[in-house]
Amino acid sequence: MNPPAEDGLQIFQGLMDSAAARAAAAFAEMLALPVSVQFSKAELVAGPQIDAQAAPLASAWSAGVHIHFEGAAQGEALFLLPEGNDAALVDALLEQNPFLKDEPDPARTVIMEIGNVLLNACTGTIANHFGWQIIYQAPELLTRPGLAALVAAEPDSASLLRLMSSLGVGGLEIQAIILMLFPQASLLAA
Repeated sequence: MNPPAEDGLQIFQGLMDSAAARAAAAFAEMLALPVSVQFSKAELVAGPQIDAQAAPLASAWSAGVHIHFEGAAQGEALFLLPEGNDAALVDALLEQNPFLKDEPDPARTVIMEIGNVLLNACTGTIANHFGWQIIYQAPELLTRPGLAALVAAEPDSASLLRLMSSLGVGGLEIQAIILMLFPQASLLAA
């Protein structure tokens, strides 16, 4: 049986506070810059309501990263940058770290790395809390049709954790969305 939505939401919000600290520390070390990460507005959504929550996001973002994970729990972790925030994030990081300009595709590198760190922090924190052993697949850039396909593939028994995130780097604050899709069985195994 699932925990009551409010209790589950409080648990996940606390876990995401820990994930934010982990992600900020990883970014600060990686970028040699002070970085802040915050997660807010955690929402847990179940079953058929997932389509209603994900549908408005379908056209509201311009860049994203997807990581599939499996093991004791399975699911999808998604990082979405709203329209315009991808360019602002890439510009801020290229300004702070000119060595990134040497990458063959600096924008892709920045978005993939930021998404990878945030998604691994979120997924890893949840897995550690519940004692899950999970394996991550390599991160992939996410397309709009890819998001629609992932959401459509989830069973009616699935659960969605939706978070608003804020990433502060070099005086700039970037907003993003984190989605974590879990088949119901994964959450019940906790």
